[in-house]
Amino acid sequence: MHSDEFKAGAVAACAQPGMSMAAVAMAHGINANLLRRWVHEAEMKPGSEVVRANVVDGAKAQEPKTVFVPVSLPAPTVGHFRMEINR
Repeated sequence: MHSDEFKAGAVAACAQPGMSMAAVAMAHGINANLLRRWVHEAEMKPGSEVVRANVVDGAKAQEPKTVFVPVSLPAPTVGHFRMEINR
């Protein structure tokens, strides 16, 4: 059983821009479906404040930065293999 503080922290982490529930779930060591249920329950609680990501309109909004990182891979090797299947 997880504490209420742990659940609230995981739910709040989902509200950060660019964070996926799967990534948050992996970071917290829980199943993504369980986290999805916690988020849904937090949204359905009457009178509770759900942490949401800030949305910026107009000139203040910035496009997410995409960075290309070149990676050198070893040249592919051609090999032979033999497989025998007996019935």
